[in-house]
Amino acid sequence: MLSPYLNAWLLAVALSFFLFAYLLEEALDHLWARRWPRTTGKVVESTVEERRGESGLRGSFTPRIRFVYDAAGKAWESRQFAFHVWAGSRGRAESTVARYPVGSVVTVYFHPDRPENAVLEPAKAWLSVAVAAWFGLIFLVSVAAWLGASRAAA
Repeated sequence: MLSPYLNAWLLAVALSFFLFAYLLEEALDHLWARRWPRTTGKVVESTVEERRGESGLRGSFTPRIRFVYDAAGKAWESRQFAFHVWAGSRGRAESTVARYPVGSVVTVYFHPDRPENAVLEPAKAWLSVAVAAWFGLIFLVSVAAWLGASRAAA
């Protein structure tokens, strides 16, 4: 029978494994997005949104792009123009919005099994891969720690 200490390590190993597996699946989806089926869509909203910090003094800006498209025989709408959207300067958000003016026709990449999951910029998947790799490392460290603790207890 394992001690409560080793049970806690086993729980950490299991949790880190499931989190890593989920993030790895997401990262692989994002990497494969360039090969997803494509359709045409139309931009229906393209604005810069300001987000104020808790202090209310300094804000950050994000592009807000909404587009509609048809996929798998159904009409869809999405606000996810890229997998990861960073808040930043007004100029950066405005340059993104300028690439997607309202009414413009865009190429939409949609997941073949989940057509509601679509993006306009599929190449920006590096963060998903980095996060999955980081949690893979955490999983390996937790396995090594659990094995070390179980050997020490034996």
